[in-house]
Amino acid sequence: GIEEALKKDFERIELFQRLASILKKKDSHALQEMKEQLLLECDYLREADNQEWFRNYFKGHPDIGVPKVYFELSRKRVLTQEFIEGQTFSNYLASTAISERKNVAFALYDFFSHGFFLSGRLHADPHPGNFIFQKDRVYIVDYGRVVQATLSDTHNFRDMFLATVLRDKKAGRKAFEKFEVVKAWLRFDFDNFWDLNLKLYKHYFVDGGGTLTTQIAREYHELIRKFPQQNLIQSKLAFLWSNLTHIALWSVLGELHAQIDWAALTFEKTAHIRSDRLNQSWNDQALETVAPRRHCFIHFF
Repeated sequence: GIEEALKKDFERIELFQRLASILKKKDSHALQEMKEQLLLECDYLREADNQEWFRNYFKGHPDIGVPKVYFELSRKRVLTQEFIEGQTFSNYLASTAISERKNVAFALYDFFSHGFFLSGRLHADPHPGNFIFQKDRVYIVDYGRVVQATLSDTHNFRDMFLATVLRDKKAGRKAFEKFEVVKAWLRFDFDNFWDLNLKLYKHYFVDGGGTLTTQIAREYHELIRKFPQQNLIQSKLAFLWSNLTHIALWSVLGELHAQIDWAALTFEKTAHIRSDRLNQSWNDQALETVAPRRHCFIHFF
């Protein structure tokens, strides 16, 4: 696996190059946090704990699988887990029609997006090499890069999301202020930021479901890259990794080219979001409900 490991290292170097342009020199604290987070990936016992947490959290999910860890055969430098047979991402794309990929797209969206909104815990590495496909089921591996948001930050993500879904600009600004990531509100143009959100989620406004393609994902990446107020945002770890993870997730979903009614799916999952605590599992039944709307989109950036 040396070749693949080297490829991944180079991808991380490219990631840091992009981060340097976003964070600038003034956000060295966020860069230090990212360095510490990446170094933690070298501890396989920590990764084993992360993996077991996700396995328990998504236990019983019809489309998501997490391999079992054998702790008695694992050490800080050795991770032993259940062997899973299946297809790689490229093989899955080559052998599966676009019309048959919807369940897998649902599963990945559930795992990386709504799982985070429910639990506050984020698997921050949606790399195609971390997926193993079995028909309509996908197994996710590599739990070295896992970030846990605080209860308050998780609720801030929830509130910002709901405000955006409901197109409540005033509530959106209030929620965004709670993140405490804007360095100078007097110079920050929230209207411009809000308009960016609308552009980033245009596939949510297609009746019956929009298709997120690789071309659309590239357009989104370019919009973010050109956002003129990046130097006014200082990113806390959960906020930063959430954005980076969902940027990568867009690309994966674009490769799948699955047509999904994003609005309907979003409201279905939103019903699982609680205000008093983090959910204990993906199907936690002690739920709040949210009245459905015709159009909606999720805010990540």
